[in-house]
Amino acid sequence: MEELLNTKLKRFDVLLNAIDFFTQRFHVEQIMEFGYRFVNELLTLESSALFIREGNSFVMKTENGYHVNQYSLTSTKKLDEIPLFHGHIITTNLQSYFPAETIELFSIRLVVPLIIDTELAGFIVSKGKKNSELDSDDLSMVDYLMKLINHSLENNQRFLDFQKINSDLDRKIFNLFVINQSTKALLSELRLGNLYSNATDVFSEVSGSKVTSFGIFDPLTNKIKISGYRNVNSFSVYYTELELKERKYASPNIVLHIKEDLDLIKSLFVNWQEFENLDAQYIVLIVKDEILGVVTISEAVNGVSYSRADFELIESLAATTYIAITNAKLFNEIKAQKEEIEKKYKALSMLNKLSRTINSGKTKDELFSLTLQTLQLGYGVKKAFFSVRSKNNDYIIIKSVGLDDVDGQNYQIPQNVKDKLTIETYYNYESIRVSDYFTNHKLIEKFGDVNGIVLSPLFMENKLQLSKETIDGYLVVIETNDNLKEEEILIIDTITKNISPILYQMHEKDELKKQYTMDYKQLFISALEQKIDYFQKYSIDFYVYFKQVHPSIFMKAKFNRDELQIEHDDSEVFEIDNYIFIISSSSTPNLSNDWQMIKNPMDCREVIDEPFAKI
Repeated sequence: MEELLNTKLKRFDVLLNAIDFFTQRFHVEQIMEFGYRFVNELLTLESSALFIREGNSFVMKTENGYHVNQYSLTSTKKLDEIPLFHGHIITTNLQSYFPAETIELFSIRLVVPLIIDTELAGFIVSKGKKNSELDSDDLSMVDYLMKLINHSLENNQRFLDFQKINSDLDRKIFNLFVINQSTKALLSELRLGNLYSNATDVFSEVSGSKVTSFGIFDPLTNKIKISGYRNVNSFSVYYTELELKERKYASPNIVLHIKEDLDLIKSLFVNWQEFENLDAQYIVLIVKDEILGVVTISEAVNGVSYSRADFELIESLAATTYIAITNAKLFNEIKAQKEEIEKKYKALSMLNKLSRTINSGKTKDELFSLTLQTLQLGYGVKKAFFSVRSKNNDYIIIKSVGLDDVDGQNYQIPQNVKDKLTIETYYNYESIRVSDYFTNHKLIEKFGDVNGIVLSPLFMENKLQLSKETIDGYLVVIETNDNLKEEEILIIDTITKNISPILYQMHEKDELKKQYTMDYKQLFISALEQKIDYFQKYSIDFYVYFKQVHPSIFMKAKFNRDELQIEHDDSEVFEIDNYIFIISSSSTPNLSNDWQMIKNPMDCREVIDEPFAKI
């Protein structure tokens, strides 16, 4: 009786020690190994073995009394269902769970399942006690101990799960912080060159990759240009191009493993072998319907494999990078459009000023001079000239800028060049030979260095339909500071088209002057001689006034009395070239201050010579 009492006291002492032990935190295998020891100590087992799950098998980790070195048991459905449909120690119906050879080899009489939640993590098998059979008291004790062990395993698993969840939350918070900072850094950068560099650094830092590269799609070459490269172990730089087979991409998988997804990579890239030179382990596609770029990452610096959380972060950064690049491109497009609009506005403003300046010319010589000077100052034209067609169908240089001793020189345009010319401005800034455009070799020598050719046609006669045959001359540009831009060529074309009607009006006025000037001069002289004769015969005084005028080319050829506001009916008005003469009987006519009086009107020659020398 006393021995039985001592045995029970010992068992309770073992249980108390087990309770004290299993309320602490240990590794799963430690809990199982100490549980195995407590079971042996509690029941004084003759032989026993501890099996722990490894994958789809249960491997014997330790044994006592069997003298078996290694043994493993493949998991079965029945074994896996022990936690769900049994959940206690097993002493009967062993053949339902274990193969006959295992039962025979280990002489199994007792099985203590080690359970974590609903999963069988391992078990203890035994022949039984050394000196006696297992009674109900033994089974109750070992059942209590099993529950204690399993509770410890579950608590430990709960703690590990909590640690993992906590670690995952910390990781997610960190990732959110990284995404927030990276997003601000990427989206705030609008210069593409800096954006590519920043994106490379961001992917390198976030992934911890040894080698990181960044490439963007170039629509001109249909290739992805690797514009960003970072190797944390060196300062080496590597640039290459990846040729795409197909830019469209519909798969949700944007992170591709260089080996596992090789077939997909081959279907996307022509020179996919180039990824080996980039030490790529993973390829991250920056894509939305179409591939915009790629990021490659190698193995991590710390040697740890990339986790799912790492790839989630990388995918988020890829989406942010797509938005950043798209925004930067749109910003640059808007900026370019704004610059283009400003450039066109500047060109229109310059054209407006130029037109006002040119329109102030009163003669062909002034018109040509003002045009050439404006082109020289406003558009960097260094050498240019105006030429008009002569009766011999060659061209005579009328006015030039940047050239010496060429005015009055003539030239012809070869027929092969004429065939290229239309009523629109012709220009060529490729490598040219001046001799291809002009036939006068002495004139070509005077041209000196040239860097292009611009031929803008002039039309100086009013024709119903313009054609190559109706071209009356050219504005020719043969040297500029830089190649003229398209809008500057357009301005030259607009200038020549604007001055063409002015030249026509000048031409018409010149023709009109030729018709009446000489007759009008003779009328003036006849009227003057008549006044002198009246003075000599009848002592009738008369006075002669004149002023120079600068009428526009569109002003009437003659002035009438009302326009000049002359009050005396006997006053006679004569217009000769750019002068107006008045012969009046009044010494104080109602005239403005810009009129001058001839001092000695009795001398006909003085009257004629004093105002101007052309009469």
